[in-house]
Amino acid sequence: MGTSKVSAPHGMKHGQYALDPFLAVPFMRWAKNINSWWFALAFPILGGLVIFAAAVEGGLGSAADFQFWADLRHVRYAFGNAPANHSVPSFPLVRDFPTWIFVLVVSATCVVAHRQWQLIEECIPPVAQKGALKGIRCYPDLGYRRIHRILLLPRVVQTGLHKLEARERSVDHENAAAGGSGDEKNEIRELEALIVCVNGKIQNHSRRRSAAIAFASLLFTIIVAVLEYRSGVFQILAPSRDNAQWVKQAYVSWWAGGKAHLVGVIVYCLLIVLQIFVILMQNVVGLFCTYVVLSFSAVAELDADWLNRDGSYGWKPIARVYRTVVLTLALHGLAISVAFVWLGYENLFLIFVLVAAWVAVFFLYLILPYLVFKQVGEAAKRRRIEKLERCFPAKTIDELLFVDEAGSEIAKYQRLRDEIKEVHEAKINPLRLRPVDFSVFVLPVVLTAVQVFFSIKYGG
Repeated sequence: MGTSKVSAPHGMKHGQYALDPFLAVPFMRWAKNINSWWFALAFPILGGLVIFAAAVEGGLGSAADFQFWADLRHVRYAFGNAPANHSVPSFPLVRDFPTWIFVLVVSATCVVAHRQWQLIEECIPPVAQKGALKGIRCYPDLGYRRIHRILLLPRVVQTGLHKLEARERSVDHENAAAGGSGDEKNEIRELEALIVCVNGKIQNHSRRRSAAIAFASLLFTIIVAVLEYRSGVFQILAPSRDNAQWVKQAYVSWWAGGKAHLVGVIVYCLLIVLQIFVILMQNVVGLFCTYVVLSFSAVAELDADWLNRDGSYGWKPIARVYRTVVLTLALHGLAISVAFVWLGYENLFLIFVLVAAWVAVFFLYLILPYLVFKQVGEAAKRRRIEKLERCFPAKTIDELLFVDEAGSEIAKYQRLRDEIKEVHEAKINPLRLRPVDFSVFVLPVVLTAVQVFFSIKYGG
């Protein structure tokens, strides 16, 4: 997950088409070029804080308190198999395996989010460089569709063009003063105008937006803490749904519950605030990226690199971003599952809201981009074949067979036929998932299905 820099395409200034997600978080701009694995240090740091909080208040527990498999057996009664022995309402940190899963999820989310933003910034220039994105002026039949007008894309592009013109006048003035030239041309001017305007939107009010998201994260955390105080925790392990005394004792004994564990409560709330803040910031950036994806067809032609230099016909950078989206959704689904274990069936409405939000994000960031890029391969093949057909000699192959010294023309026919065959066989799918990616893709779906099952089972 290290950083990598892409070379600018011919005639393109470095970063000309770079969408910069780091503009959304002012205090993170310093970290855009560091290795993403540095954020893995969040696991020992957060884990150390959790252990410290539990240890200073006597909530750490002993080896005998580790009951992972026993607790899994107690969960089985939700499927109609009640355990022989009741679970003991004592939850020190050693027994609280959902917390360790949550610490891992928070840390992994930080790593993936940082790497995802780096890949977003790096993805568009190499795609344009390899010719998979072509200038709109080369294809005059393109234009704004209804979806583009709903998104106010004409206004956005026009604003971006005005900004580019102002920038170019300034550069021309500086070059003239220095005795240089300002005649460099843009390859895809409309795309650059879109990126310039979107980057401006990302940066505008970024401090206020970050503060608002931090406040929303804190507010959500307070709501979760209050619900846990009122309803208890680990209800899924209670001997029965009506065992209020067991739930109360479980909350009081929990390393992050009750007045006796104030340090634990603070650290626990810090974990939730951090996770919610990162998720919300990812969604802010995700909305801007989705806007750009929906705008692609109006500002550039989605084509293919027929030299296939990256093994994905020029679209590998986009596919890498897409895979981080799959991984992010899996982490978010796992976090919701942990929340269900903590909150229980008494807070079914909040769990339903979280699952509904996850499903909405699933469609917005996974399904919608897939639908946008689904037709790229076939459209690129069709244009390529039409271009090759125009290169055929004037005479047909049958006519050339009876012409003396027509060997070169016949050879040209054969080369073009071979090329068309290769085009037909090309597998162009910008958002194609590998088998390992598909297994991660299935994980959130399974988690959501399990949560829905538990909601129906307990809610009924």
